[in-house]
Amino acid sequence: MKQIYRNALSEVNAILINSNQNIINMIPDKFLDFVKNNMNQAYEIQIDLEKGILEQSISNEAKSIVALIYRDYICSADERQVLIKKELVEKLNKEKMKNEKYKINWNKRTL
Repeated sequence: MKQIYRNALSEVNAILINSNQNIINMIPDKFLDFVKNNMNQAYEIQIDLEKGILEQSISNEAKSIVALIYRDYICSADERQVLIKKELVEKLNKEKMKNEKYKINWNKRTL
């Protein structure tokens, strides 16, 4: 695993350590074990308890992992469906923008 992801898992672990036990109980043990077994043990991170999760000085990779944890394990089923639909719309919009940006216009010639 790349070091950037191991560091991100260390950041996620620090957030989980400072989370309410009710929230941690919603996350499968298998996932928590994955975080602990794959994080960079030497990477030190300080969590500011006065700030929200997304305000922390953590990597975008860690923020993405936290967002996935929320979507897959913590939020309600209705909210999960809304988040999944929103992600799909964003993905489709990005693909549409790529297609427009790199669109090839073929010159049609008559033979």
